[in-house]
Amino acid sequence: MKSTKIKEQKIVWHYTKMSVLEKIFPPKRNENDKKGEITLRFTNDRFLKDPSECLILKDFFNTNRNSILKNLSEDLQKKIDGKPLRDKLSNSFFSYVFSTTHLKDSFAFWNKEYAGWNGFAIGIKRTSIPSYNSMFINNVNYVNPYLEIKPFADLITKTAKYLKISSELYDDIKNWGTEDKRVFFSENISILDILLSFFSNMYKHKSWEYEKEARITTLESNLQPLETEFCDDKVREVGYKTFNKNIVSSIMLGPDCNEEEVKVVKNYLKSNGYDNIPVEKSHAFDSVNIR
Repeated sequence: MKSTKIKEQKIVWHYTKMSVLEKIFPPKRNENDKKGEITLRFTNDRFLKDPSECLILKDFFNTNRNSILKNLSEDLQKKIDGKPLRDKLSNSFFSYVFSTTHLKDSFAFWNKEYAGWNGFAIGIKRTSIPSYNSMFINNVNYVNPYLEIKPFADLITKTAKYLKISSELYDDIKNWGTEDKRVFFSENISILDILLSFFSNMYKHKSWEYEKEARITTLESNLQPLETEFCDDKVREVGYKTFNKNIVSSIMLGPDCNEEEVKVVKNYLKSNGYDNIPVEKSHAFDSVNIR
């Protein structure tokens, strides 16, 4: 099978509505408030736009189980062999995601479903995202969940890697406080359950491959505060995490924005302590007549 591996870019992009800019770059509370952090909103992966995507990993694993296990140590194989891959857990263990794409100034993301023509995109330095077992950034894997793949193909070895991380998380949980551990293990949670709960959002059907998505994934315990949002047509559970402003490479305003709006955004950032972040206007439609 031909690999669908995405070429990794140093900068990934998050497209969103203009009204979100102040939430990512909150204003100073007072003159002594020296801003050095931005705020990103993570969404509980049970509330993503396409609810079917979190079912993909389960089917992919069941189709390619033997090939995946061949990439593991004998000890880890024994821990997993024969264990069923259950439906996603009902409680205790949720992962949250922040979506980005490798596509800069992309027609696909300037549409109204994402940013809109007058939205904006924030460029994020991929290597600046902290990486540890409970937070990481990875490219989404686009798969046909019912197609068998050779044992050492890229998608197989990557899934095996996620199983190894799940095993490490499982061992970490054993060192939690007694009450936390009791709640977590009340469902007889296994390494495969952790794989499904934490990594399901890293798999989507091949029909979404045009998005070239990369996701920052983390656990509920890393986010503060947690909130419920009631949107136009959805309910979402979200959480917030702050990052140093230096993870931002630049900001791009949508193709319907003008140079005056670019100046306003630059002045807002400068006056609120977000210095040295370049701001430019999209040129995606400069030579295209789409009206």
